[in-house]
Amino acid sequence: PVLSELEAALVGGGTVQLACSGTITLTNTLVIIQDTVLDGTGYDITLSGGSAVRLFQVSTNVSFSLKGVRLADGRVIPPKSPDGSPAPRGQDAFGAGILNLGGIVTLNECTLTNHYVQGGEAGKDPSGTNNAPGGSARGAALGSFSGRISLTNCLIAGNVAKGGRGSERATDFSLIISGDGGSAFGGAIFSSNAQLIVDGSTLSNNCASGGSPRPTQVGSLSRGGDAFGGAVYVQGANVLFVRSLLASNNAAGSE
Repeated sequence: PVLSELEAALVGGGTVQLACSGTITLTNTLVIIQDTVLDGTGYDITLSGGSAVRLFQVSTNVSFSLKGVRLADGRVIPPKSPDGSPAPRGQDAFGAGILNLGGIVTLNECTLTNHYVQGGEAGKDPSGTNNAPGGSARGAALGSFSGRISLTNCLIAGNVAKGGRGSERATDFSLIISGDGGSAFGGAIFSSNAQLIVDGSTLSNNCASGGSPRPTQVGSLSRGGDAFGGAVYVQGANVLFVRSLLASNNAAGSE
């Protein structure tokens, strides 16, 4: 199906069969507001964000299932925060593959790869009295806030979450203290108050990277962002891993 046909099919919910092979590049995020099954079983089908948009957003209390589908190339980078005194911090970024806002998300024999989230850049402080951190980055492939995510026989690989850059002062010569870099939580998956079940799946070569601070003159007190969970970061949630492999994932803070 072409993109317009896919969008139309998803509006009504129910089961949508992807009976073709190839790549469909999305131009905007597909918001799932009714119980939906997206089934690509038997075909080689990729849904791509074109390194420009998040692929899916799942609403509260909605069931969304994907079977035999490759999700790739999602990208979420918030715009730079406006300048001001005090400087506002950078915006946080979540889930470039799927952002789950309290639904039940089930993936079976799917691949999620090459998704990227980066925290927003903090604004400039004209007065130089406040230095705000960059935004955090959380779960490049999957970001979940309440609800549940279940992965069965899936591959989650090559995803990156990177913290945003901190604020700067109005003039270069006054750059003594700039804002800290933002932190990264979960290179592939971030789960907050949500159940996470991973069965027979592989999470590999995912990366959480702290954001860099602004370059400053000698005497700077700014620091790079921290990084937690190269593959998965969970807070306030129940997690179950069964027969799964986590390999070559990396979490690295910035200096």
